[in-house]
Amino acid sequence: MNWTYFLEHQKQSPFSSADIGICQSSLVLNINELVDSESVKLTFLSHSAFLNGEQIFSEWDINEKQLSLSTGELEPVVHVLEITVNVEHKVYKSRLALVPAPELAQSYIVIGSPRSGTTVVGNMVQQAFRKKAHGEAHIAELFSQLVNQSEEYLEKGLAANNKGTLVWEVPSIFLKAQLVKQLRETYSTYYGNEIIVDKTPGLPMLRALPLVMLAFPNAKVVYCQRRGIENISSRLRKFPKAKFEAHCKQWAQTVQVWQRLKKQLSNQTLRDDWWIEVEQYELATSPQKVTKELGRFLNVNERAITRMFEYQEKKSPQITGGKPSDVSSLDTVGWTKEQQKYFTEVCGEAMRLQGYSFDEQYYTTSEIN
Repeated sequence: MNWTYFLEHQKQSPFSSADIGICQSSLVLNINELVDSESVKLTFLSHSAFLNGEQIFSEWDINEKQLSLSTGELEPVVHVLEITVNVEHKVYKSRLALVPAPELAQSYIVIGSPRSGTTVVGNMVQQAFRKKAHGEAHIAELFSQLVNQSEEYLEKGLAANNKGTLVWEVPSIFLKAQLVKQLRETYSTYYGNEIIVDKTPGLPMLRALPLVMLAFPNAKVVYCQRRGIENISSRLRKFPKAKFEAHCKQWAQTVQVWQRLKKQLSNQTLRDDWWIEVEQYELATSPQKVTKELGRFLNVNERAITRMFEYQEKKSPQITGGKPSDVSSLDTVGWTKEQQKYFTEVCGEAMRLQGYSFDEQYYTTSEIN
């Protein structure tokens, strides 16, 4: 049976293995330093030490720099364990969550700032797999809030700080693992156990991405992006009641959060083939090239790539004022001097980070960033 797992560390990790992943009959963790059998201790935190005494798991093999945990005999429920490693007068404590995944769907997550092409790209992914999904999901955001609330309760709640209560003994990683399991089951209930497509733009979904990756360590993520000038102009037309300043802050934060998550999740999964960036301007001006790149990332055949190309060519959603290929400079976009100054102050660093210009050239160089 498949299991998904994730590790949380008290200070730093004693392991060189991925902190997020999938395993079957056993989980093997590579340790950073050579240890002997007496320096590793494993305790079940999903069993009550208060009622039943300390729980030590016996199926733990140590072979040089590898620790191997047999999962074949485990009940198909959430298990949480604490691993204590002593190395040269240093104590490393890590918590491991094992979540049963008898049927693990392949998931495709389309994210990005609103008005950056998430709708057209999300529909293209659905066309590739002939898979229907809701226009937007937003379910991961809900579960992310539940995780945050449970962690806050366990940290600050009066009952949670009362020794002898069950909630005092339950570690936060256990509740997170339970919510990870429920999130995955919610997706599978509505979308099945084979292919899941979730297109949800906006910062809340972006911030929920780490939780999605715990539920689906095999997820492929498509990040849609668009230069700040065009993106904010489109957002102002689509959402005129929102303030200019709010649009600027959200666009800049989206870029910053995505850059941080790329590094964080790549480090946790020990791979960087889980994401691709799709620039809306490039999709509009070089659709065949971008569609082929997206198809290779999704690992689909030529027929699927053709379906994606034909969709974006003929059935793309109606554009809110102007085409994705239209380019404005900061001076000609129609904003006031005060708005131009605010945009430069708030979005300037993110623009430079992405290689965007402030003029009609779109990029700062002729190379695609």
